[in-house]
Amino acid sequence: MGRQTYLEIVILNYTYRFDEYMNLNQLRFVKAVSETRSFSQAAERCCVTQPTLSNGIAQFEKELGARIFERTTRKVALTRFGEHVLPMVESVLDARAELVQGAAAYLNPQQKLARIGLSPLIDARLLASVLEPFRRAHADVEIFFKECHLNDLIQRLEEEKIDLVIRPRLIGQPRIINHAHCMVYDEDLYYFAKSNNSRSDDNNGPVLLDSIAADSYVMTGDFCGLAAATRELFDAHGLKLLRYGGHAQSYQVLQEWSDLGIGAAILPDRKISAEHRSRARQVILNSGEPAKVVYDAIWNRNAAHSPHVTDLHDHFQNKVPQLVQGLAA
Repeated sequence: MGRQTYLEIVILNYTYRFDEYMNLNQLRFVKAVSETRSFSQAAERCCVTQPTLSNGIAQFEKELGARIFERTTRKVALTRFGEHVLPMVESVLDARAELVQGAAAYLNPQQKLARIGLSPLIDARLLASVLEPFRRAHADVEIFFKECHLNDLIQRLEEEKIDLVIRPRLIGQPRIINHAHCMVYDEDLYYFAKSNNSRSDDNNGPVLLDSIAADSYVMTGDFCGLAAATRELFDAHGLKLLRYGGHAQSYQVLQEWSDLGIGAAILPDRKISAEHRSRARQVILNSGEPAKVVYDAIWNRNAAHSPHVTDLHDHFQNKVPQLVQGLAA
């Protein structure tokens, strides 16, 4: 073996330090806490004790040089630094999942895999319910879910890294000719007033969209489609959306910020937490119809699909609408 350059030695030393201090479990811990906003619930989800999870996150924060979470007796919240690094943490975990899946596909070419890309806005529990008949009929097919930022989904579909996308329908993004589309489900949108807003006083009845247009809204980033869907809702009815300067990384934070009086918020029904449900008010249009967000399944009809993937597309096109109606009933 030839002599190593100084740069190679530096890279190797850094890699050893990363392996020594950082591991995938610590990344899993960070993601779990960011989603549950609870160290105890995150520990239960990760099947470890709370001290193990807390120590892992503390070590991770020490290595990075800043705190990821603010902890109080009442709640756990991401710091600004935490909001900055969380997408990178998720990217590493996603890359690991893709590596495992890619290795398995190479070593076992006969493995039947159906890869579904999801916007973070999708209700995974409803999706699991409507997929259950497909699972029973295709017990030899492994379904692999990949949650992606909105902009990545179509690119991955075009690159044939996923077989089907489920995402919110957005008028502002043109449909691609070779893509098949079908509606999966829709859900009502709900309004959260600022805590110091008169509309928040013990009134949980429906609210007209026109009557809440003057509020300033806290929004998520454009990673899931909720911000874009909210903008399109206001635009479609000739209303200007006033947006708060910062943005939230989770739907829980939107609800908490409305509690704190930072701004109003709009969320779909299935992203409302139990603790905030009493403050949610259904958004109604001037026509009297509820404001909704619609979710579509999309696939590339020109790609060469395996028979079981074609069966998955058929399942969404022909069976899922009836299954969703049955769940609603």
